Amino acid sequence: HPSRGGTVLERQVGLSQNSNGALSLPGPAESGNSVPTHDSTEDMPSASNTCYSAYLVQEAQRRQSSSASWQIQNNETERVYDGVTVRTVNKGKARGTSLIPDVPRWKICACLSVTIIVCVIIAILVPAALRSSRRPSTLSGEPSTPVHAGSSYAPSWTPSLSSPLPSMSPVPSILPSSERLLEIKGLLVSIMETDSISLGFESLEDTSSPQYNALLWVVEGDDRQVNWLNDTTSLVQRFALATIYFATGGDTWKHDEEGEYSFLSSDHECTWRSKNEGYHGVFCDDNATISEIELGDSNMTGTLPEQLGLLTGLNRLRLPRNELTGNIPKSVSNLRKLEYLSFYANDFTGPLPFEKNSLPLKSIDIGSNILSGPIPEAFFTYTNLTDFWLQFNLLSGTFPSEIGNLTNLERIQAGANSFARSPIPSSIGNMTWLTYLGLDRNSFSGSFPDFICNLTSLTILKLNSNRLSSTVPSCIGELKQLRHLFLSQNKLTGTFPDVFGSMPKMSMLLIDANMFTGRIPPSIDQLEDLAHISIANTSL
Repeated sequence: HPSRGGTVLERQVGLSQNSNGALSLPGPAESGNSVPTHDSTEDMPSASNTCYSAYLVQEAQRRQSSSASWQIQNNETERVYDGVTVRTVNKGKARGTSLIPDVPRWKICACLSVTIIVCVIIAILVPAALRSSRRPSTLSGEPSTPVHAGSSYAPSWTPSLSSPLPSMSPVPSILPSSERLLEIKGLLVSIMETDSISLGFESLEDTSSPQYNALLWVVEGDDRQVNWLNDTTSLVQRFALATIYFATGGDTWKHDEEGEYSFLSSDHECTWRSKNEGYHGVFCDDNATISEIELGDSNMTGTLPEQLGLLTGLNRLRLPRNELTGNIPKSVSNLRKLEYLSFYANDFTGPLPFEKNSLPLKSIDIGSNILSGPIPEAFFTYTNLTDFWLQFNLLSGTFPSEIGNLTNLERIQAGANSFARSPIPSSIGNMTWLTYLGLDRNSFSGSFPDFICNLTSLTILKLNSNRLSSTVPSCIGELKQLRHLFLSQNKLTGTFPDVFGSMPKMSMLLIDANMFTGRIPPSIDQLEDLAHISIANTSL
């Protein structure tokens, strides 16, 4: 364009392939495919006043050739000054145009490869550096106190400083806190789901729950930092015990004026017991599995958590004389090795949660609570039971005749409940091993159960405070081992049989508040061990 000091190169016909410059092409408004020939600018059609850059390129320069073709097809204009094209940028330029020069594909691939390699190296080195900065776990531990030698139940295994725990491998470096938290949380949720522990996942999400506090303690607060990959048992045991601790006011636990439990210490959990001599705390079997918990009279408060059911190796669980409230955990049925259970003298409420044939129980003591509902049928499938203590609760319904299935039972106390008015089940006469029968302070009615005479091993018989009527059979004299006979506050009538000559061990005789008549049995004067007798409010 002369006004800009340049020489305009016009379209030429017959350009050789080796010439360089600019080729004027038909504008988008022209029709036809042929290129007209002109010798001067005056003859050029008005619609062809636009010049387009054109390059004659070698085979290796096809990228530029393709770019030029695209520009032509999309009506992109360029000015040419002295054989040099100058790009014109429009505000509304078509998609794909750019002022950035084309970059060879191999360069882009090389840059991406280098970037990926650098990221991989960083991802490997940074976690390794963090792990090396954390203190590794230690698996050796000195018991805070030895197992009480005088106890017949003391376990034979105790961890020591000099040797690792049984079946434990060296612990690798601990994962970063966030990763360790997620790994342990996932493990515990999986185990709780497998063991049907209710409130498993939800409790670990609740930041105010004892389960969440126990999880944080296991992950961060526990100086022992158990390696969950190599010793899942220990990690689960420490989590379960920590949950019990946080749920039942562990900071205020006590045994006596000087005693103190070593819960949540860095020692192995098998040594968490009272610092005083005595059989109180946690004890394990030879495989470092918790087999016994004895925390009686320890000022435990709150609700016993379902995570108790994670301690599946428990054989003996005794928590008497505390202030525990709420329901007995359903997960008790998970304790497949449990033989001895005592929740005596707490404030447990609700129904009994036991399931059929789930436990090898020999002794159950849940007396002096606020338990309600009927006795579950499951109890009568525990044929190994020798002791069954239910007294002072709110248990109701008809006293089940299935009680007679427990032929190994030696002691049963179901007094002071709310059982429906009904006769005493005759199946009790099959329980010939009974030494203690307590059905007092209920609403049992009907005649005096003469099948009682079959229970010749009885030492204590408590039928007082019921609605029994009729006379007392003379066969009661067959109970030669009887020491305590409580029949007061019934509706018994007639004369009392003179059979005490064959019951020489009698020391307590309470037959007051009945409708007896006649003489006081003369054979009473043969009872050399008699310490207490009550015949008030009768007609004797």
